[in-house]
Amino acid sequence: MSNVSTQIITMYSKHSQYFDPDTSYITSLLSISVLIGSMVGSMSVSVLLTKLSKKTVVISASFVACALNIAQVFPVSWIYLFIMRILFGIPSSIITTIGPSWLAELCEDSKRGIITTLYQVFVTFGIVISSLILLAIGSDDKIWYISFIPPSIFTFCVGICFCFFDNQPAQEQESNNTWENFFQLKYKKVIINAFLFGVAQQGTGVNAVVIYATQIFARTFSDDPNDYYSAIYGSMLISIVNFLATCLAIPLIQKINRRTLWFGGFIVCMIAHVMLIIQYTAIKNDILLIVSSIIFLVGFEIGPGPVFYVLCGETFPKSIKDKANTIAFTMNWTFNIFTVLIFPFLTEWVAYVLYLALTLIPVFIIWFTIPETKNKTLKQIEVEMIYGELQQEDIMSEYN
Repeated sequence: MSNVSTQIITMYSKHSQYFDPDTSYITSLLSISVLIGSMVGSMSVSVLLTKLSKKTVVISASFVACALNIAQVFPVSWIYLFIMRILFGIPSSIITTIGPSWLAELCEDSKRGIITTLYQVFVTFGIVISSLILLAIGSDDKIWYISFIPPSIFTFCVGICFCFFDNQPAQEQESNNTWENFFQLKYKKVIINAFLFGVAQQGTGVNAVVIYATQIFARTFSDDPNDYYSAIYGSMLISIVNFLATCLAIPLIQKINRRTLWFGGFIVCMIAHVMLIIQYTAIKNDILLIVSSIIFLVGFEIGPGPVFYVLCGETFPKSIKDKANTIAFTMNWTFNIFTVLIFPFLTEWVAYVLYLALTLIPVFIIWFTIPETKNKTLKQIEVEMIYGELQQEDIMSEYN
């Protein structure tokens, strides 16, 4: 729910020191502002966790995020909103970077997939709520600020929920937790995965599709380019498909191997990329646009969307997990910023050609570095990541 649609940006502009929301660089900056803060927040996690417990960091970040989100309802200027959204992104991403992996450590091995997938389910549920709020606001720009209320409530609730978690002293979270220890040859697969998980996931361009949905579908449901509800219907379609596809991932993560879902989802996304390229260059059919977008979202939300969190929780060894997650989520936010920022400046087909390349290259590389993690303990996965599958049985027998 941290994203602000272009419709809300337009309404905000009418009540603050006026700015032209149709100016590409302003729209882009406001769209990526929370992502910039998120990148900074993820970069800070490994440092924070050497000083404070996970519980303290997450609870503090939740309440700070709540306060910063409330601060955004004051219509001062686009620069003020830009700064507030950067600041809001910092604690928000701290929660995102720590939460899923921490839950994976705490829950039973058989429940890890479902628990971490539920994180993505609620992310997409938040997007649905945001779209419903847009629909409720309609064209009444006097109540635009309502869109900031639910995120404030939810971030406050997150802080309350983590109050019931067992505390974990900072010094006991990881042993030998230094960057020198992280960049060892034995962790080569972990390092590759940490850098490329986020690149592959966000390289698909998924957040550009979601954030600019109101623009992409502006003329799909109406011939009138100024029809407000045409854009909202498009955003609703994207949001609902996103959410339902992620719900489908819950039973699939229990029945299908992680690698199958991860790479299979990427393949579906790349097929959709090709369809979208054809739509924008040759056929230019609204039905093809809708179908291609749906296929893309389904592929993403049964694969790279939720499985990203699953793999971050399962494949990073505990002794270096905070460092690995810091890199993975920082790269995730970095490429999130890149794909969202360039979208308004490129013709659509060029954007999707770029997204196709950004997906294909890292996916090809990590094909060779990700083990199958389903039905394995975290210790088994750690040994396989460091020593390889062939030595796994011998080393595990020593542990036992």
